[in-house]
Amino acid sequence: MIKGLSRLFIRTFIFCSISAIVMIAGAFMWFNHLWQTPLMQSEDRLLLIASGTNHNQLASQLYDEGYLPELWYYPAFRFGFSLVEEASFSPKAGEFEVPAGATYAKLFSIIDEGVPYQHRIAIIEGTTARDIVVALNKEKRMAGAILRVPDEGTLAPDTYFFVRGTQRADMIDRMQRRQEIILAEEWANRSRAVSYQSAQQALIMASIVEKETALIREQPLVASVFLNRIKADMRLQSDATVLYGIIEEEGRHREVLSKDLKEDSPWNSYTRKGYPKTPIGNPSRGAIRAALNPLPSTYFYFVADGQGGHKFAKTYPEHQKNVAAYRRLRAAQKNK
Repeated sequence: MIKGLSRLFIRTFIFCSISAIVMIAGAFMWFNHLWQTPLMQSEDRLLLIASGTNHNQLASQLYDEGYLPELWYYPAFRFGFSLVEEASFSPKAGEFEVPAGATYAKLFSIIDEGVPYQHRIAIIEGTTARDIVVALNKEKRMAGAILRVPDEGTLAPDTYFFVRGTQRADMIDRMQRRQEIILAEEWANRSRAVSYQSAQQALIMASIVEKETALIREQPLVASVFLNRIKADMRLQSDATVLYGIIEEEGRHREVLSKDLKEDSPWNSYTRKGYPKTPIGNPSRGAIRAALNPLPSTYFYFVADGQGGHKFAKTYPEHQKNVAAYRRLRAAQKNK
């Protein structure tokens, strides 16, 4: 009797143990399959987790935004994450990119690691400080206010990366520090043939060069033309400086008219000799380098060639011929 009961107990124990092992193995396989299942999203998404969000709130957010099909997935995955990673699941606040096709394992790993998504804003070469401030103020993913427009020329044009909530004033500081470094580096490597009295003069020249030509290969030659004019005590006669004066005085962009060339202002290089009052935009490193390392030449004039570049001339009569050729080309283009 006792032996029979013992055998029954052993058999029952073995059966229950095997059943438990099978169930645990099955549960593990099921969980692992679910853990590695891709999310139901066909494109990259941004997940924004507010500061102070607790586990219950995060579970509801992931469910409401379609990351989890059921609320109970969250505690299950939270527990599973701790087993797989051998560390407790610790969600971070911030904005995170969840790539298309990411698994639940990837989702929870992204939230736990807390590496924020980097947005970007591109500042085009030659953009004025006022327009940069306008662009930053329109960037809704930034915070804070810019209390004043920075000095012209002090902001380095580039593509900048930032996280949501970055202070706009901090972005201005980054641009200014970068421009300071660029100007210092290029000033230290300047050609000894240039005759700038200060790095500020070089910055002003670079801003003019930036506006006068979009071709990088032309910038050192354009710089040479203007420096030749400075040495010869001639006026720079740059339409770009006149336009900047119009923008400063009228607060708007418009076409430069013939009468504008005669109206004096601190930026009118037709009525005043020497350098304008300030830079007329924020020049790139390339333009600064060109201004500090001009291509030696005897040119004093240049005009558009109608093909995206310019024709350069040593004398005014030669320049007049180039201007006439450009006007004929423009007239032919209009007729076509």
